[in-house]
Amino acid sequence: MEYRKLIKFGTSSHIISIPSNWIKKNNMKKGSLVFLTENNRGELVLNPENKIKNKEKKETTIEEVTNLKDLRRKLITSYIEGYDTIKITSKNLKNTDRIRFFINSLISLEIVETTETKIIVKDLLDFKEININKQIKRIDLLIRNIFEDSKISHQEKNYEEIYNTDYEVTKLTYLGQRILRKCLHNPNLTKDVKIEPEELINLWELYRSLNTISHLIKNISKTLNKTGKSENFEEILEIYTKIQTEYHNVMNAYYKNNKKIAHEIDARKDKILRECDDLIDKVQNPKKTSILENMKNIELSIKNICKSVQNK
Repeated sequence: MEYRKLIKFGTSSHIISIPSNWIKKNNMKKGSLVFLTENNRGELVLNPENKIKNKEKKETTIEEVTNLKDLRRKLITSYIEGYDTIKITSKNLKNTDRIRFFINSLISLEIVETTETKIIVKDLLDFKEININKQIKRIDLLIRNIFEDSKISHQEKNYEEIYNTDYEVTKLTYLGQRILRKCLHNPNLTKDVKIEPEELINLWELYRSLNTISHLIKNISKTLNKTGKSENFEEILEIYTKIQTEYHNVMNAYYKNNKKIAHEIDARKDKILRECDDLIDKVQNPKKTSILENMKNIELSIKNICKSVQNK
């Protein structure tokens, strides 16, 4: 670490000298612009002009896609990696309606040009309108809703509604991961989304855990829609309700940054997993086993959220 003294300049300004090796490393000279950004901790971050320019726009091209599944995978990857412009090219683009559906399912993307051989997509996201903590709370609320709804899937046949909610969670997760990836490459953006740079990896893991829980609840609802209420249902529901309560508790611990509660939830995990295993041995039924295995995986994802609390 180097120290510099403030030098009074004029009546209201102050100056400091910049290390010469930093100037040489960034190919700067007299007259070069230096960008100053104040981060969330009140620190001034210096960036040379060329770095700011390099971080302005990213483009990628998805070429000659052979099938829609492959296209969707590459599109989601490009989206999460933070590309501002995505070009989809082919000698003869087919299934354009499905391609438009994939694009529209990713928040903030918009098609700006379409021809027989290409589709150009641009990101219209305004970082200053994004609040990561509010996004997490929105995802949490959606999961709490489908947790409760899934408990009556055996009689309400509400799988489609739960599927749509899970789809919304996935869209928000991809958006969150896109924002975090951009912040990882340009820490100055963390101030716009109201997070600290050191939170990025922890938030990435939290998004992943929440999205996994949502998918697992959807799977449970789908099975219950098919099987209805059957033998051992009340025993399954009892354990499921315990897991639901643990989810509520761990998210409340996350918001309050209560590491003690997170540790207690983590300590109860093994008992709940054993209850699931004992019931699996008892029911000897593939569909019920599937439900219980999904429940176990929800509990393991809750454990991962406990780690997120402990790492805050």
